[in-house]
Amino acid sequence: MLVRCSRSYRKDKGEKISTRLEAVRKGVIGNATTFPKPPSDDAAIAKMEADLLTNTVAYRRGGIAQKPAYVNTLDASIKMLNGLADYVDNIANGDENIVLMSGFIPTDNKKNKPTNKPNQPTDVKVTRGTVGVIEAECATVDKAVYGCILTDAPLSKGVVINALGQLSVPKDAFSGNILVDLNKSRKKYFQGLIPKTTYYVYFYIVNTKGVSVLSDEVSIICA
Repeated sequence: MLVRCSRSYRKDKGEKISTRLEAVRKGVIGNATTFPKPPSDDAAIAKMEADLLTNTVAYRRGGIAQKPAYVNTLDASIKMLNGLADYVDNIANGDENIVLMSGFIPTDNKKNKPTNKPNQPTDVKVTRGTVGVIEAECATVDKAVYGCILTDAPLSKGVVINALGQLSVPKDAFSGNILVDLNKSRKKYFQGLIPKTTYYVYFYIVNTKGVSVLSDEVSIICA
């Protein structure tokens, strides 16, 4: 089975549900490129979170008379989380990293987890789009997400992703411009580039075990 958003929040009450709403609001709304057009917007989630906190406190202090408002808001909060979880599952398609990004807790599925960090990306392909646009992709890797670096000068041998998964750029190792695509998709789209300029593309791959080394360099002259 694919990793999905855990629905364990359905057993929670009051403040715990409000905390989950806050985490999902930051995760989904804060990553609009990955999560475009969610079923609930920032204002709606924030209002639900605030209403639930207010009614939880009122019920705790006021007793049985305040229970109906609390129960109704709790049910509405869970319904909202259910809709958001379904939405995230559809986008993540089993990718644990995307579920984590959303603010939900991923289901535990050991069979779906990689056993090793990714190897160096292969089959890097770079093509010209319209004027000022370059598109790039690499070979597909299971259970991983993709990063890409575009530069206007070749990276020196000293610029590497080290054993800790960190991009290391030593002092004076590179004097050009660097554009890093942090989206998770395999296909990358760079725009606003300078026509007739040579650009250099490097991919890296990330999974739950670590980060690959940079791919071999591929260059192209922008249209």
